Order: sequence, then C-alpha cells, then structure tokens
Amino acid sequence: MISGPAAKTGGWLVKHLVHAPFVREALIEGATHYVHLDRPEKGRDRFVREVVQMLELSGGA
Repeated sequence: MISGPAAKTGGWLVKHLVHAPFVREALIEGATHYVHLDRPEKGRDRFVREVVQMLELSGGA
C-alpha cells in the first residue's frame, strides 16, 4: 500500500515487485506514512479496509 508523496511515483514500487505473488496498489489522498496510526477521518479506516481486502483476495485472511 502506498500513501503520501510516494504514491505520486506512478506505480514505481508496483512495477518493481516482480517476485511478489500478489500486488495491489491503493492511493489514499492526504495520507502519510503514519496512516495506520492516524484518525479514521484522516485515512486510517480506508487503509484498514484496503489491507483486509488485499488479504482476502490473496488468500491470506
């Protein structure tokens, strides 16, 4: 999951994760690298939803 300034790289990280069995990119506007600790209205709820969805889709949940 990519957030904040790193998200503006146009998928650079996703393009380089060639050996990852499953990759999913989600842009959370205004989020920082502390989004997992932030308030729900600052993107934490969206972050948690995205992580849970990714785990469900990848069979990791």
